[in-house]
Amino acid sequence: MSDMMFFPASWEDFLRDYSFKDKEEIYTNGADLISVFRVRQMMEHYHHDWISVKDRLPEPSEKVLTYGVKTITHWMPLPEPPESEE
Repeated sequence: MSDMMFFPASWEDFLRDYSFKDKEEIYTNGADLISVFRVRQMMEHYHHDWISVKDRLPEPSEKVLTYGVKTITHWMPLPEPPESEE
């Protein structure tokens, strides 16, 4: 399997694209299933550690991503920059 994978725009689309049915209903009553491997990929790709401004604020000089328009409600630290390809 390739290391590269296509990630749909939302986790809902991810579940739609990667879930499957237990057609013989051996283990379930026909519910949608998704492999643990795919769930881990989904969580790593779509999970963000947003911090509510009600819980704490960033340090004064810390660069962060913010969520909100007129009023900021959440923030998160910037991710690490990519490694140099030199």
